[in-house]
Parts: sequence; C-alpha cells; structure tokens
Amino acid sequence: MMQAPDRSPGKSLVAPVPPGSVAVVGMAGRFPAAASVAELWQLLDHEREATRCLTDDELLAAGVSPSTIRDANYVRASLILPNLEMFDAGFFGFSPRDAAILDPQHRHFLECAWEAFEDAGHMPDRFQGSIGVFAGCGMQAYFAYNLLSNPELVESVGLFLLRHTGNDKDFLPTRLSYLLNLQGPSVAVQTACSTSLVAVHMACQSLLTGSCDMALAGGVSIELPHRRGYRFTEGEILSPDGHCRAFDDDAKGTLFGSGAGVVVLRRLEDALESGDNIHLVIRGSAINNDGSQKAGYLAPSVDGQARAAAEAQKNLGLSEAQLVCLLFAPFTEKGAGLERFLRQCHPGMLVAMPELHKAMQGHPVAEQIMQWMIDVSGLPVSLIGRLYRMEWTPADAGGAAEAIIPRAVSQNALDDPDADSTLVDEWSAGH
Repeated sequence: MMQAPDRSPGKSLVAPVPPGSVAVVGMAGRFPAAASVAELWQLLDHEREATRCLTDDELLAAGVSPSTIRDANYVRASLILPNLEMFDAGFFGFSPRDAAILDPQHRHFLECAWEAFEDAGHMPDRFQGSIGVFAGCGMQAYFAYNLLSNPELVESVGLFLLRHTGNDKDFLPTRLSYLLNLQGPSVAVQTACSTSLVAVHMACQSLLTGSCDMALAGGVSIELPHRRGYRFTEGEILSPDGHCRAFDDDAKGTLFGSGAGVVVLRRLEDALESGDNIHLVIRGSAINNDGSQKAGYLAPSVDGQARAAAEAQKNLGLSEAQLVCLLFAPFTEKGAGLERFLRQCHPGMLVAMPELHKAMQGHPVAEQIMQWMIDVSGLPVSLIGRLYRMEWTPADAGGAAEAIIPRAVSQNALDDPDADSTLVDEWSAGH
C-alpha cells in the first residue's frame, strides 16, 4: 500500500497511474472507545489504550457472579464498543421486532456501510455501475445467547426465520446488497482474523477483472456477552493483566475486542477521473495458506507470511527498498520469528509492523486488519515511520533486526459518547 498522491488544487500527479491499482475512496468504522474513524485516529495519535478496568458494580450488572469476580485469575479488562445497542432501524426499514432479532454485528455493519458510501461521495442509487460487497463477521453469539435462549420467541418466529432474517454469517453481505439494491458480486468471506483484509483482496480482484465498478469490503466482530472481563489461564493467548504489549519484553498475551470497519474501493484511474477523495492506494496484494508448515493449527507460520509478502512484491514489481506491509502478530514473545522472516526478504526492505492498534485496541476477530488499514490511512508519513518502522540489515552482512515500536501508554479510555440512534430492545431469555 502507498499513500495517495497530493491532488490539491494546483497539484499534479508526479507519475503515471500504476496499472492494477485500487483506490480507497471511503471508509467508516466503530471501535472500542472510538465511535468513528476520526475518534480512532485521535486515540492512536494520543497513544491511549481503549481497555477499561471494570468495577464490581459494572461486572455484576453484566451478569458476572460474585465468585467469578473474586477469582484471582479473573481479569477485569474489557474493550467496550460505543453504542453497542444502538441502531437506526427505521432508516433501513426494520420494524422494532425485526431490529431486535437482527444480530448487532449485522446492525453495525449496515450503518458503517452507509457511512462509508457517504464518505466516498458515491451513494448507491446514483452510482453509474455495479457495486460489489465482500465482507464477513464473527461468530453468531447473539443467536445463541439472546434468541435461542428465549423459547417463546423461537416458537412464535420459528428457527428458520430467526436464522435467516439476520443472524447467519452467510447473509451479512447479501442483506446489504438487498437493502441498497447493489447488483455486483456479494460474497461472504470467512478466514477468521484475516477476514476483512481477505475481503479487501477479493474486492480488488473483482474490480480489476471488471466484475464490478465499485466495491465495499470489510468486517465486523462483536464480543458477546459484552462489558465483561475474562479468566486468565496459563499457556493460553489471553493477557494476565488486560494489556497487549506487542513486540515488548513484557508481552504476555492479548485480549479480544469488538469493532466494525468498512472501506469503499474503486479502480484508481476511475477515482482520479471522478476527482474522488483518495485515502490510500492499494498497489496489489497476495494471499496464501500455511498448510501444515507450522507448530500447530493455531500457530502462525513465518515461512508462509514471508511467501505471501514475497509474492505480493513480485506481483507489484516493487523495488527492494519499497514498503511492504507485514501482517504479523507476536504478542506473547518479543520479535518471535522476526529474524527468520527478515532473512527471506530483500536487503533494504522497509517492513511495516501493524501492531500498534492491537496494543491499544485488542484483537477483534473478523475486522482486526481493517482497523490497522484505517489506522494507517489517517497517519502522516512521518508518524507511520515513527510507529511502524523496522530497520534491519541481513544477518549475513553482519546486521540484526531492530524493531522501532513504542510501547502503548496505559491509560483507560473515556466513557462512551452520547448516542443519537434508537436503542434497540435486545431479546433475552427473560424478554
């Protein structure tokens, strides 16, 4: 990825449009302690964590038992999504009952999608061309905790309609396509933590092959039950103290968060011709799979990541001194596998480590990488270098890898901002 050229009045492009390039022309999102993209950038700029330490009263109100709260291994840390229960049901044509049945992940995705189109300046009903959707979401926890636990609701609505009216992962993109009359490809993407970035990759390929003329890509993941802590277990990936310290000597684990992130994409030449506001330019991408070449199913594969980076670089024709964005997440041991990865990269390559947002925002599942993509789009080049730069020389040239990544400041986020949407009456076992 590269930052878009300056297209202010009186400015001109310093180079011809690279072939196969895709422009990010719109974006929207909701994140822990940040109800918008602008608030996320502010959180990052101030180097503040989104994690909150919950009080006894907050935990009891969320349904946590007193014995659990007293457990020495219970961590009170929580990443709270602002306005979780809010949804403008009437705007999308939902009745109050249907809105209450709809998974919160679907609700937030719908609103983010509309906001992203607004940010792009291309509303679907006026856009001349086909619009595709590529997106995924987290597990259907709302379906299990809030709907199936209500026998009367299951009996009155029926299991089939409860699942198909807005609680199954498969229907996240096609529901949006239906509501906004989007007639391009509409594909559900599910690759766990990489879902949203794989969705971006697929959207780019769809644009470049002419399958659509504009594409919306992203993901959403909301932890339920919400506003709770978690029990720490030695040997697992969760942090013992509620902090994620990526690439730090004190790194002990991560914690899971919630959020939604969406971007609107166009072919770069089309975006330039239309005078779009270009946040980023995606020069190309590559995806692969580790296969069995790793310690275990849940373990990362440095070799697989290196192959993906090398393939992307080859596809782009990038010089060895240009930037490559590395999706790497060692939050349990400083620099795990870094030297082995760097040995497989070209000398002089500048490697970007997208870990600052994880230290401040936690580890959402389906839209994790979308947060980082939006993070970078809002930072000036000087700040990207300060936060993400890794300088190195190959080991066979007498050099060693040195990460230049600051530790996140431990500071709790502000309380949730006031909401301006309608509070959705959530279904529960006692509803």
